[in-house]
This record gives sequence, C-alpha cells and structure tokens, in this order.
Amino acid sequence: MRPASRAQRHNWERRWQVISGLWSPDRPVFEDNFKVGRTKYDRDLTPWFEKRYPGYTAEAKRLAVEAIKDSITNGGLEGTKSILLMRPNHDDSTGIIPGLASEYFGKDTFADPKDYGETRFGDDYQSPWEANAIIGSFRYVLGDVAVSYDENAGSHRYCARLTVIENLGVSPWDQGGWLIGPIIRARDNQLVTRALWNLEGIIDTN
Repeated sequence: MRPASRAQRHNWERRWQVISGLWSPDRPVFEDNFKVGRTKYDRDLTPWFEKRYPGYTAEAKRLAVEAIKDSITNGGLEGTKSILLMRPNHDDSTGIIPGLASEYFGKDTFADPKDYGETRFGDDYQSPWEANAIIGSFRYVLGDVAVSYDENAGSHRYCARLTVIENLGVSPWDQGGWLIGPIIRARDNQLVTRALWNLEGIIDTN
C-alpha cells in the first residue's frame, strides 16, 4: 500500500477535528454557513482580517476616529454606526454553483466582475468562489463609543469598538437561496461578529 500523501493526511486530520468538535480554523470557511457541523462560526478572526484586508481595516479605523471627532462637535453618535462596506468585485449574489464553476474554469462564467471598490485600498480581490461561498460582503461597524473631556488638557479621550459584521448562510439576494437553503440546512442570513478592535485615543479640541 502506498503511503498517504501530505494532502490526504491533512484531509483526514481535518475530518477528525470536525467530527470531534475541535476544528476552529483561523479563517472563514465554507462550513461556517451551515447549521450542522462542528465549526465555531462566531470565533474571533481579527488576525485574519488584518492580514487579508489591511487596507480596508486601516481605512475603517481612520473613518471611526473621524466619526468620533464629528460626534464631539455635532453630537449624534449613539448606538452603532456602519462606517465602511466591503463588497467583492465578483458579485456575491450569483450563487454557489456559478461561483464554484467560475473557480474551476478560472473565470466568472455567470457575469463579468464589476468594480465595487474591493481593491481601492490595495487589498487583493476575492475569487468568485470566495465571494459566493467563503467571504463575500462584510461591513465595519463602530459602537460602544465613550468620550470624556479633560478640562486641564483641553482634549477629549475616547474609547470605542470597531467590529466586522458578516452575514452567514443564505442571503435574501442569493439567487435560488430561498429554495435550496432549508434543504441543505444553511443559516438564514445570520449576522455574526467576525473581528473586533478596541479603539482608544485623545482628540485635541484646542
């Protein structure tokens, strides 16, 4: 008998981890979209987003500080605020089957990619399969903002949370999702926090 290849050993190890409930990958995976399975779908993927989308993440942090500054001057920042949307250039509403076919044949067989600004901050674009089955659209959301004023220094100190919110499973705009979703036990547009940063700093108002 021929010895198992490295890929085969990896697959066997992953299957065992899934069966035993120990699999907690450090990146988004296809299995996160289903109600069955043993992946911890709400695990912290902050390091992955920092590495995969450093440009978008840096811009979201900049916009977060700008939103806090604006709230000090004009007020109105309560609850949560969506500050930046990332939409893949390969349309993430074409469905899993076209996405898989596109990945296999090396091009988008359903529709030509559009420029939704995925690479405008220097990040790499998603493949059709990634867009439709792995990552897709997500947004950066600012919340839990607290600001205090230091009269002696004439400055404001702030702390806040910046999160990445993604929807898992079948989305309302997924073609055919309403039909196949319940059959394959996919999650129903379930919003989940994928990454989190605690922001804090000082804003000089002199």
